[in-house]
Amino acid sequence: MIHVALDTNIYRKKPRLDSPEFRALVFLSKNGCIRLHVPFFVENEFKSQIELDQKKRVESILTILSKVCDYQYHGPITSDLVSIIESLGESKNEIIAERGNDFIQWLAEMNAIRYDLNSKETNDALYTYFNGKPPFKEPKIRKDIPDSFIYQTLLNIHNSENLHVVVEDGKLRDSCIEAGMICYKELTEFIKSDEANLLLQEKIRNDVLGTLESQIQEFLNNHNSLIVDKVEEKLLSDEYRMISGDYIPGESNEIYVSGVNEPHELKLDENIEYYGDSLFVVGFSAKVEFTYEYAVYKSDAYELDPKKYYLEYLNDHYFNVETTDEFTFTGRVELDYDMDLESVESVAQLLASLSDPAVTIEELDEFAVNA
Repeated sequence: MIHVALDTNIYRKKPRLDSPEFRALVFLSKNGCIRLHVPFFVENEFKSQIELDQKKRVESILTILSKVCDYQYHGPITSDLVSIIESLGESKNEIIAERGNDFIQWLAEMNAIRYDLNSKETNDALYTYFNGKPPFKEPKIRKDIPDSFIYQTLLNIHNSENLHVVVEDGKLRDSCIEAGMICYKELTEFIKSDEANLLLQEKIRNDVLGTLESQIQEFLNNHNSLIVDKVEEKLLSDEYRMISGDYIPGESNEIYVSGVNEPHELKLDENIEYYGDSLFVVGFSAKVEFTYEYAVYKSDAYELDPKKYYLEYLNDHYFNVETTDEFTFTGRVELDYDMDLESVESVAQLLASLSDPAVTIEELDEFAVNA
């Protein structure tokens, strides 16, 4: 069994806990392959964050609906809406609490071990804070106090179990490495590790898995237009109206996309990755033409080619730029066959029950202007 702990930011990146990586984590847990450990500060940092996000959403809905009804004389339908607003307002705290409690329920289903603070860890965390010991680089850095508590809990777990830790923060990760823990920067790295991958694949017969991978390859080759359509649908969603990244133009490396052409030159990776249950993931790269806008300093705007860039005055310091470029990007195709592969005892049984998978596009990333 692998003992594993995740830092708060790993949960925050996928707060719905339904990415392929988290689904693989659930699969491994239900099969007794891993034990998830959750430090007090990780649990409460994440729980309070998703509750705050829920609070903002509920209050935003209440504000918008209240404006809809903000006039003197109401008809019957509007009166019903007023009642809904009042009921929602009265239930606001319960709705927020339910969002946090869902995480606690998820931990229970994972059979996770949750940790309370104890006096020793508290004393050790405060000692490291005042003396600049790991995970601190120097004394009294207040923003690192939660990491100090998390580190002490991880250290105590590691003293009795060989702990695998997924942690994004560099200082905390370095401290965990120095303490002898096996560390990963992303949850994907842990799921793809030899230890986790072996546990995933041993639940399925080798001949069944090999045959299914061949079927997936054939499906992808025969349904290229379907994949392209789904990628385009994803690009047209509100999720990708704003795109940011290190290779994105503009002062803040962020653009507003106003036009999307059909993606092209889609290239699927050769590797087919298994994430437990009946979920498989294949990476890809592609190109797409965007019409987009971004802000630029006046001094930089004057150097732009007026034939390619349309400039619009924003204020004394910035122009808004509109232009069109081809971008490269990457993504992942998720294929879910919705079947119990663990119970399949032969290739013949697999082929007899196999149907086309549900296809989802996720993780569009690494956008860059195609030079």
